[in-house]
Order: sequence, then C-alpha cells, then structure tokens
Amino acid sequence: MFRWIKVFLQLSVLYSLYVLGNWIRETFQLVLPGSVIGMLVLFFLLFTGVVKEKWLHDGGGLLLA
Repeated sequence: MFRWIKVFLQLSVLYSLYVLGNWIRETFQLVLPGSVIGMLVLFFLLFTGVVKEKWLHDGGGLLLA
C-alpha cells in the first residue's frame, strides 16, 4: 500500500510540472507547448540536483509501461 501512495505522489509531482509548463506558456504567450516547457523545467531540476531521479522513478516507470 505504501508503494501506491509513493507512486501517486510522484505522478502528482510530474503532473504539477505539466501544469506549471502550461501556466508559463499562457503567461508569457510562448509558442512552445506547455508539456515541453514542463519537461524543460524537470530537466533543469534534475540537472541542478534539486530533484533526484530516484524520487520520480516509480511514477515515471508507470507512465512508460
């Protein structure tokens, strides 16, 4: 049961980044899709070490499966 809660939280973080990307696109009237902007934000967070890959591993694996 704890694993499902962990996966739900990880999916919530990924979805939040998607929503953030859409908000950035709407606010700044950008041409890029919000999902791409959200992925760029995720890449930046992973690259700088703010977010660790293992923190999102199970949720991302579920989306890829």
